[in-house]
Amino acid sequence: MAEKVICGGGDGAGHEAHWRDDRTCSFCGSLHPDEFMTYLEASTDPESPVWIDQTTKQYKRYVNGTDRSGIVKFYTWHMPDQAWVDRANDLHRHSVIVSQSKMARHVNSALTEAGVPVADQPAGDVVSFPGKS
Repeated sequence: MAEKVICGGGDGAGHEAHWRDDRTCSFCGSLHPDEFMTYLEASTDPESPVWIDQTTKQYKRYVNGTDRSGIVKFYTWHMPDQAWVDRANDLHRHSVIVSQSKMARHVNSALTEAGVPVADQPAGDVVSFPGKS
């Protein structure tokens, strides 16, 4: 039987959902927080293919370089508790620096293959996960 979860779903309404076999939410498609944490940890390793994309939305992150198909995302309404948030923020600070380097290599490689001149890109700001209320 699938583990049940109440999904914030972006509107905070508390939608009944469950974790599918691939460890994603049946309502919003977010990764399970344990799965995301595993990817977040991997993203801090410069040799790992995994990197985390920040979005313009503080509640959402994309995970790249996984063996999963399709868009891999994590929504912060699935954060289990403040201890998880604190751990994620500690890892995320390092992940952003390492991930920006990985993204730059990925983009530069694609541009170079396409014959487009490559210029250095400035690093962006680190957007922390919001606290758990």
